[in-house]
Amino acid sequence: MNLELDNHFLILLISTKIINWSKLISRNFGVPVEEKKLRILKAAQQVFARFGYHKTTMDDIAEATGLKKASLYYYYTSKEEIFRDVIVAESQEFLQKLQEAISPLQHPREKLFRYLTFRMEYFQQMVNLHRLTVQTVLELKPLVEKVYRHYMQEELRLLEGILQESIKAKLFKPCDTAKIANGILTLSEAIKFREFHTTNALSATDVDYSKITEEILYLTGLILDGLQCEKNE
Repeated sequence: MNLELDNHFLILLISTKIINWSKLISRNFGVPVEEKKLRILKAAQQVFARFGYHKTTMDDIAEATGLKKASLYYYYTSKEEIFRDVIVAESQEFLQKLQEAISPLQHPREKLFRYLTFRMEYFQQMVNLHRLTVQTVLELKPLVEKVYRHYMQEELRLLEGILQESIKAKLFKPCDTAKIANGILTLSEAIKFREFHTTNALSATDVDYSKITEEILYLTGLILDGLQCEKNE
């Protein structure tokens, strides 16, 4: 077979999907890459909880996963990459649990307040689970924000939905729901990280999260008061 026929044959194979490249690439010794990564992430989460993020090493994660260090580097090049994917998995879990937490509630103010409270509770759990210091939280902020950017869009859609339902029910005045949702979320993040920048606590577990939540709810309440329809409207 000449070169031209070889090329035509290869194109035919690819176009008819006789060669499934995704399966060839995604498997290592018969085990799917995603399955291996899931095992690594579950082990890493336990190691972070035991030693804390700062003290955890790639050797610790490799040992917990049952892999040689060289094999671990095949899937992840650094501890930061592993932590990023742990945060991705936890963010997916957060959104699912958030929906479950607010779905039974009827009034928009209740939903919004439960959302903001649950959000802070979940952040506190994440900090405690990984035994993060205040300094580590601030250092990881750029890395975590890249991950959260996608999930924040999901949160914004959720907030917008609550606001739009409230307007339809004539509980809130017509407004730019996208701007209000973004404002509430930005306010929440600003108050949280201002506390981390000004606290005297060394461990992030010692930060006063109830104080942060109280301030967020108070200021959000003022925003909602401004949106609320008068009884005679």
